Amino acid sequence: MNGKNLCLRRADWEKLERELHLPRPIAPWDNIDGYAKGLTKAITVAMRAAIPTTRGGAAPASFWTEELGRLRTSVRRLRRDYQRAVVERERQVRLEQYRAIKAKYIAKIEEARIRNDPLLIIAADSRRRLEKRANTALSRLERWCEAQKLQISTGKTTYTMLRGSMQRSPLIRLRGRTLRRQVVTKYLGIHMGERGSFAEHITQTCYKATATMQKIARLARNHYHMPMKSIRTYVASVMTSIVTYGASVWAHKAKQVRPRQKLNTAQRGVLITLTGAYRTTSTDALQVIAGILPMDLEVLRVAVEYCLRRGKTERLEELLSARPTTKQQIREHIYDLWQRRWESSTKGRNVYRFLPDIRERLGMEHMDPSRGLTHFLAGHDPFPFYLHERGLRETNLCDCGAISTADHVLLECPLVRDVADEERQALRGHDLGWILRRRDYFHTMDRLVTKIVNHLEGQQRT
Repeated sequence: MNGKNLCLRRADWEKLERELHLPRPIAPWDNIDGYAKGLTKAITVAMRAAIPTTRGGAAPASFWTEELGRLRTSVRRLRRDYQRAVVERERQVRLEQYRAIKAKYIAKIEEARIRNDPLLIIAADSRRRLEKRANTALSRLERWCEAQKLQISTGKTTYTMLRGSMQRSPLIRLRGRTLRRQVVTKYLGIHMGERGSFAEHITQTCYKATATMQKIARLARNHYHMPMKSIRTYVASVMTSIVTYGASVWAHKAKQVRPRQKLNTAQRGVLITLTGAYRTTSTDALQVIAGILPMDLEVLRVAVEYCLRRGKTERLEELLSARPTTKQQIREHIYDLWQRRWESSTKGRNVYRFLPDIRERLGMEHMDPSRGLTHFLAGHDPFPFYLHERGLRETNLCDCGAISTADHVLLECPLVRDVADEERQALRGHDLGWILRRRDYFHTMDRLVTKIVNHLEGQQRT
């Protein structure tokens, strides 16, 4: 803000909540642009009051050089020239020049990062040979660093056993100091454990993503209903970007049961907070209601698309068991995996009754369910039928004498006729699944469910 950087470590989050005065909940007839400007202004004012700032730009990366700066300038200039070109032939020439210099720029950045944080992989069939080869390699690396006017930090240099096991750790020395053996090593932002384990990396990224998303949700939860489109945007832009960092390296682990459960559990907590669903709602149901790809499949998608861009066909085939040539083919394959998982799951069957097709659900852009409709779709609502299943009510009969299914309470029960009679008349005679798929009828159903759920919850409290 105004050339200053936010110091989030010193932020007063409680003060931010107090100072944040959000506008009223958005209505279908509101001006979206005007509402967004008001929301942005309210958040900015609260941030200025609760988050201290520091002057100056971001600190340059430790590997940054003047050559990289010149290459970045060239990339930006060629991109502007390409975008401004009018003649098609000239546009193609500029595009080829831009792609060539960008590829060189990316390669130089990767080279500089590795040079700043080198990695040695040494193989041996015994501890003695491993010690000899490791010490020899370190001596060569140290001589090369001296020639480049660099110095290796003995305090930061560690080693990890990627394969095999030893009763006694090998003695690897650098300038007379024995290096530490670590069970988990962080390299280029990825936590890698012994024997090729990425369990710690998955744990750390899930914790970081969940903590960040919960802070966002805490600001919105008590002030206004967050639209489903906004939920998908936040999950895609914040949570997914954190969790999928370096996915091409460890995505194969996401296929295993425990890592997959850990990834989806982190996503589940965020979805429950943002949608207002009950904690008894299954993860499979939450993902379909929100129209958000399961986190383990999101990791797989990001990794495979990266391999496709870099031409790593063997790694791509290893991850996907197929050889797609376009991003669309990758997404179709991922959707097929999600569809088979959804069909074979034993959970969320009430949601499956309304939304059996994943692709159809993703195409229902109008579907922005409120908290009440989320409870209704999941089958976790304050209706007598559900309360009887959970042992919270002696009978599953409605107070009017009929079996208290969701369809009965919404469209037939005479006891709630006065609660939302106008909406019930508009929906009477239509199938609930058909109503969900019609944009004009969906909002009517959303209002109907919300009114009746609030009415029943009020009766239970009294």
